[in-house]
Amino acid sequence: MNVQNSQRPNRPSVSGPSSGSEIKTGVSQNPGSSGVRRRTRAERVAAHFTYYGLFQQILDGFRNVKIRKQIFMVALSTLAMCIATQAWTPPFPFSEYDMPDRDIVCRVAFTFRESVSTPGTPIDDDLPGVLAVDGNGERIRSYDPGTVLVKAGQVLARREVRVLHAEYLAMMSQRTGNENISRFCGVYFLTLALFFLASVFLHRRERRRPQTTRGTACLYSLMVLTVIAGTILHGLVTNGANLELIPILLFAQGVAIAFSWELALILTAIISFAFVLSQANSIFTMVLLVGVSASVVIHLGRLRSRTKLVAVGSFGAVIAFLLTLFIQMTEGQEISRIILTYAILNAFWTCVTAFLMTGLLPFIERPCGILTDMSLVELGDPTHPLLHEQLRRAPATYSHSLQVASIAETAAEAIGARGLLVRVGAYFHDIGKILNPEYFTENQQAGQNVHDHLEPRMSTLVIVAHVKDGIDLVRQHRVPQPIVDLVEQHHGTSLVSFFHTIAAKQSRDQGHGATLDEGSFRYPGPKPQSKEAGILMLADAAESACRSLREPTPGKIEAMVRHLSEDKLKDGQFDESGLTLQELRTIENSIIKSILAMRHNRISYQEMSERKPGDSGETKPPPPREPAESK
Repeated sequence: MNVQNSQRPNRPSVSGPSSGSEIKTGVSQNPGSSGVRRRTRAERVAAHFTYYGLFQQILDGFRNVKIRKQIFMVALSTLAMCIATQAWTPPFPFSEYDMPDRDIVCRVAFTFRESVSTPGTPIDDDLPGVLAVDGNGERIRSYDPGTVLVKAGQVLARREVRVLHAEYLAMMSQRTGNENISRFCGVYFLTLALFFLASVFLHRRERRRPQTTRGTACLYSLMVLTVIAGTILHGLVTNGANLELIPILLFAQGVAIAFSWELALILTAIISFAFVLSQANSIFTMVLLVGVSASVVIHLGRLRSRTKLVAVGSFGAVIAFLLTLFIQMTEGQEISRIILTYAILNAFWTCVTAFLMTGLLPFIERPCGILTDMSLVELGDPTHPLLHEQLRRAPATYSHSLQVASIAETAAEAIGARGLLVRVGAYFHDIGKILNPEYFTENQQAGQNVHDHLEPRMSTLVIVAHVKDGIDLVRQHRVPQPIVDLVEQHHGTSLVSFFHTIAAKQSRDQGHGATLDEGSFRYPGPKPQSKEAGILMLADAAESACRSLREPTPGKIEAMVRHLSEDKLKDGQFDESGLTLQELRTIENSIIKSILAMRHNRISYQEMSERKPGDSGETKPPPPREPAESK
């Protein structure tokens, strides 16, 4: 849980690191139940006010195995991108139809061969360079350093590009190993610095990112593959067209759909930076790549239909067309048929990536452990075998799950969490009850309670087992891991207080004292590891508790939700969820409003029928008709 400056005197006191990144409630489990020693007041105060310097924070970060893995993967991914783009050689900066704003002067002596029969080869000898003809009838032009190859303002035709490329190859052949190493190191460390700074920012601020080493490695591998694909496609064209837009946009859209548009935009900027340094050597190319990507990914934060991809791709195509024109104008190019062709091609490729994304997305999700909103919509279909079986065998539990889903989704949206993920997780959170539905209150007939014939510990084992049974069921049906995590964590390590209280009373009656180990009456956990899991835990407990109220007045419902939240906060259930105190208060308010809306009073139709015409300005409604089948 993160620390927020909360001015609520009735909230429990908290303590934690001075950096404000986490809090502890100061109330831990009994040693017999969790093995965690309760901290003294002095230790809690010292931990809250201890200041960690920057050097100490960096040192502590390197001691973290997960952070060391992140640093290694960042360095390795940057190295792979630089090797893929051949960062040791300067890029060839010219393409067909460019118009240089200065004279291009020869830097080294070189020769250029051309056949007289080659289309576009001029016959006159007014071109720069010393002309000679070999025995095969080919012209050989020799150029000395300082010779003007292309004059300023001259449009580069295919021949001029070939001459400039020959001069570029001659220049590269004279480069020393130290020069290549120097440039490679410069590109590598520039890219590494940008990548490292972005990783620190994402680690501290962006919650919607891969949380496992496998997911992070998969994401970085996709970055490297994107750079390789962009480099290959860039080498296929010589007329200045930006064919590398296709892999970069595919990567950006995939990350935006799977995680967040902020993460997609930052990683796309890193890829574009590495690509431009080693290929285009123009800041305008990076503006084009990042600008088009941004115009697409900012609309993909919540994608629940595949048709939206087409609409977003069309919008991105318009932006690509305009950006291409504006960049060419900024570079001093005249708007001609060739420039318009470039713009149309860039727009076309942007639109094509939207169609490609719809087909590629399913192949990206499962290997990388990604669960998109589109997959969540499909997973939450009531015809899912598990949900259909729950409706058949435990209809009351199914109804409870629907209520919790609605409550939890609204609360998640209130704090900016993934509401759809919480909703679908709520559908499956009690799926384990279908194996023994009669052991749970909502599925029992009036006056029939099987727990009356069981010991409290045995009853607790049966109740707690529905979590493990649920995990086994969803895994057997290949439900994605984020849903499995919600099923596993929706009770955390909470205490089954009802049976614990009965067992404690029996212990006192038998003369064994009031001390009773809580470990046998707690869920196995783990505690909620995400905000969505914490929201689901509180929504599940609040819906069940408020349903049991005899007179669910607004005051009682609010008091019950506040009490449950305080109790779980003191029990440490939210310590690892990432929820702040401010967010927890927002969640409480949202849950209270949702439950009040579900429990609102309805007008009695009998009272309405007995009301006389004219009362309160209303007319007496006609008596209800009997159904045809009852006659």
